[in-house]
Amino acid sequence: MDAIRRLPDKQSAADLIPTSVLKQIADIIVVKMFNCSLSEGYFPAVFKQAFITPVMKKPGLDAADTSSYQPISNLPAGIVKAPGTSRCPPANGVPVVH
Repeated sequence: MDAIRRLPDKQSAADLIPTSVLKQIADIIVVKMFNCSLSEGYFPAVFKQAFITPVMKKPGLDAADTSSYQPISNLPAGIVKAPGTSRCPPANGVPVVH
């Protein structure tokens, strides 16, 4: 919960709940949603969506060349990918739906 409370107050357009409100109710709502997701082996599709912002890799590159850009994904607040992980582990032997 500390990680959620330390989130900056900025928001993504994908956020369904304002970050300030999420911080206040994190221990109630987020824990319940997370536990249900793991026990059911389901991760809601809305949390799999991100807004992609292309950012120039370095100044001076050709702006017309798509390889000059790096995609930055803005996920909804509270969705944190643990370093070194690429997917949720199965819960109770039930694979997570992707």
